[in-house]
Amino acid sequence: MKCLLLALGLALVCSIHAIVPTMRNVDVQKLSGPWYTMMLVTNNRALLEKEDAPLRMSVKDVQPTPEGNMEIFLVKRENDRCVEKKIVAQKTEIPAEFNTRYLDENKMVVIDTDYSNFLVFCLENTIAPKQNVVCQCLARTQNADAKIVEKCNQVLKSLHLQNQFTLDLTQKEAQKHTSAATMKCLLLALGLALVCSIHAIVPTMSNVDVQKLSGPWYTVMLVTNNRALLEKEDAPLRMSVKDVQPTPEGNMEIFMVKRENDRCVEKKIVAQKTEIPAEFSTRYLDENKMFVIDTDYSNFLVFCLENTIAPKQNVVCQCLARTQNADAKVVEKCNQVLKSLHLQNQFILDFTQKEEQCRI
Repeated sequence: MKCLLLALGLALVCSIHAIVPTMRNVDVQKLSGPWYTMMLVTNNRALLEKEDAPLRMSVKDVQPTPEGNMEIFLVKRENDRCVEKKIVAQKTEIPAEFNTRYLDENKMVVIDTDYSNFLVFCLENTIAPKQNVVCQCLARTQNADAKIVEKCNQVLKSLHLQNQFTLDLTQKEAQKHTSAATMKCLLLALGLALVCSIHAIVPTMSNVDVQKLSGPWYTVMLVTNNRALLEKEDAPLRMSVKDVQPTPEGNMEIFMVKRENDRCVEKKIVAQKTEIPAEFSTRYLDENKMFVIDTDYSNFLVFCLENTIAPKQNVVCQCLARTQNADAKVVEKCNQVLKSLHLQNQFILDFTQKEEQCRI
């Protein structure tokens, strides 16, 4: 009798694979970029119902890694404020399945996507007796058209989750019962903030060896989302790097030169290590965070200074070379990385095209 009950699917909660097949293959590189949560569905309403529920999160961005994994950046309500979260999805032997370690969820599966319009994925706890499932349908655009909304409805309803609970962020009724504070989280995740955090644009490095960054560096290009920080010769963050020195504690001291009171003056930024290897805390003007975007240690380095405190959220990034006269490959790499940030109102200052008075 036990065998019959199992075969008939009368267990209280089924694994997602018993409900709908995953995709046969997923090209994670094509998933790169901003996404916007339209709908969520679960078999456990406690995971979504309250505004600060554990898995009530809005996706901001998806970034693939060179290893074929994915980093999913989200926003959720926590302790009466909006906080950013990151889920790392590690590839498995099954193309559309990924391992995760987020709360109790240990698996992520891609259900369906056309890459350019919609994406449906699920987070799942496969360990009995919980076997919770939360699925999201995402759109590439802030205001999904009727076809995308219809597709979301179609795919999510086809899951046939037991005790299915759906949260539809496209419906005014759902918005009406959401507090103004939580709507701010949703708006942030929908990309409606004037300036997004850099992490919604490009991932930092997974690890940085600060000792290998030691020595002279030369600024090649700068980019910002606020041209006032770079445009004038004495602009606050228009600075040329001279040298990077790691400390025994794993921090960094960055020595720079800038124009101030009609002369060139030296500045120092102290970047203190955090629990995240490529992120550092700083106290320079309004900027409170520094992070390393990319480096090969011997030829180029890209880092950003950011003010993460709303409403400013300014970002200034620099691409550096190890030699005073950067070769064509390094210049090309600088262009490639800085332009890939897709900063809103992007302003680029290219020192290879313009002579800078206070450049080393």
